[in-house]
Amino acid sequence: MLAERITEVLGGLVTETMRASAADRAKVRAAVHYFVLRRDGRGERGAVRTLTEDARVVNEILAALNRQDLLIRLAPEPA
Repeated sequence: MLAERITEVLGGLVTETMRASAADRAKVRAAVHYFVLRRDGRGERGAVRTLTEDARVVNEILAALNRQDLLIRLAPEPA
């Protein structure tokens, strides 16, 4: 469910920022690349990130774009 929510938010942002500033489009593009490259499995990346980490990065991008209305709610981490 978390992956679907991240995908939904990023897809909406891509559409919404088509006419935005180059800086805002770059932020959205960075979030999409961060999320997609994690799933690709072909890169020389270290440990695989969790979806919670992906959601945190997307939330940081949303905050930078002043889109708190799209923030992804995260369940508390297990103790």
